[in-house]
Formats: sequence, C-alpha cells, structure tokens
Amino acid sequence: MGYFSRSVIFHDLDTDNLPYEKVGKNEPVCIADEVPFEIPDSWVWARLGMISSYSHTKQKINAQNANLDMWGLDLEDIEKGGRLLARKTVGERKAVGDKTFFDSGDILYSKLRPYLLKILVAPDCGICTPEIVPFKVFGKLNPEYIVAFLKCPYVNAIINAVTYGVKMPRVGTETMADLLVPIPPLSEQKRIVEKLNEVTPLTDSYAEVYVRVAGLNQEFPELLKKSILQEAVQGKLVPQDPADEPASVLLKRIRSEKEQLIKAGKIKRDKHESVIFRRDNSHYEKLDGIDRC
Repeated sequence: MGYFSRSVIFHDLDTDNLPYEKVGKNEPVCIADEVPFEIPDSWVWARLGMISSYSHTKQKINAQNANLDMWGLDLEDIEKGGRLLARKTVGERKAVGDKTFFDSGDILYSKLRPYLLKILVAPDCGICTPEIVPFKVFGKLNPEYIVAFLKCPYVNAIINAVTYGVKMPRVGTETMADLLVPIPPLSEQKRIVEKLNEVTPLTDSYAEVYVRVAGLNQEFPELLKKSILQEAVQGKLVPQDPADEPASVLLKRIRSEKEQLIKAGKIKRDKHESVIFRRDNSHYEKLDGIDRC
C-alpha cells in the first residue's frame, strides 16, 4: 500500500461542516487549513495516493532484456507542456540501464524538473526512463482530468516549492501522494476534458501570437527610432515652410566657400566634382562634364 492509500476525506455535516481526514484507524483530523479552494457540493477531495497507484512499486526491467520493438520513452521525447514529440523503439534508442514498464492509459509524470509539465496519458504500452513515473487511477477516474489537475497552477506552485536538488530538481513520492485532488462526478470529468480539448488549441494559438507580439514589442522601440530617422531624412518628419531658403541656395554657398578655400590653397580642387540638379522633373548629375539622369 502507498502513501495515504487508506485516507478518507469528508465534511462533518453534523457539527461544523468543515473537511476532515481519517487515515487508517486514526481519529479524524480537520484539514480546513490545507484545503486550497472551495469546490462544488457534488465534488469531493481526495489524496492522489488514495485514488491512484502513484506510490506503488513499479515493475522494472533492464533495457538490454527488453523487446527491441517495444516503445522506449525518454524525457527528450516529451515537449514542455506534455506533447509527445517522437516515438522510438528500444532498438532505435539503443537503450541501456533500468527502465520502468507502463501500460496504455497510464498517466506518465516526469518527476525531474516538474515545472516543465511533461505529463501525458500513455497512448500505448512501453518502457520509460525512471525519471518518469507511470501510474494508474482507480474507480474509472478520467486520466485526462487528472493530467489537467497535475498541470494546474495550484499543483505547480506546491510541487516546485518542495523539489529537491538544485541543478536537477525532482519531486518526492510522498509530496505527490499527499496532493489534495478535487474530484468531480465522472460525467463532469468527461465534460471538463471535452471542454479543455475544445479550448486548448485556441489558447495554444493565442500563445504563439503572444510570443510574436512580445518579440515585436521588444523590437518596436528600435524599429520606431529607425522609422523616425528615415522620415526625417525624407522631409516627412516636420511640415515644409515655403518661407525657408531653398537648399539649392545653400549648395551654391558651399561651392562658393570651397572655391575660396581652393584659391587660398587650403584644399585642392576635386577633379571629379559632382553637381546634382533637377531638370524635366528628374534628377541629373553633372560629372566630368557629362550630364546623366
């Protein structure tokens, strides 16, 4: 038997209507301070260790003794958030060392770096790295609902507050078995899963858009600065004033100034001096005595 396998949580309707827990033959203990939020009247609280085989002993096998055609699951095959990226056989993976058996329909939970939420329902049977804990749920509980529960912020916060190991944090078996799980009626579990399957693709699409927008927001100040500079040198940043002296007059003064400097011997005459002017509503350049559009 695993942790809290004989736990019963109930509300004492005859006295204070608060949640109590009775473990084995011990006296009931009020757990009102431990219950994180209110649930509908038709729901109940239960420990994960009571409703599942999470803390039960797992069946192990050395990979070298496993069927080469069997699915061999590693953590790298699961994307952050729980999406399965690849399926390789034991032979393809050239797996070595101790592995854990799992059945189709088992919940696969990564106890290593649990904040990555590498959690899913196994679509087939196989063997996996010991960093993944396969477990079953009892009483025809919907495993997809339990997966959704394990991914929720409430659970994530609890688990990541008590992981051990700095570089490679892991969550302990007792912590997981001790988790309080809100259990809806079976029919409502099904409806919850169906609704999650309906809205999750939309939230995933929104997440992709959000990432792109966040990237644009980060780049925007620099892009805006470049855009303003471009507007400035194209004469579009400020309104034109007809009273302003034309820049062509300024250019004539520059040529006159340069001519004075040449006569004074301060600069040399440019043998390939460029003169740009407008004609026929187009721009021309006079270079080496030749006009070109």
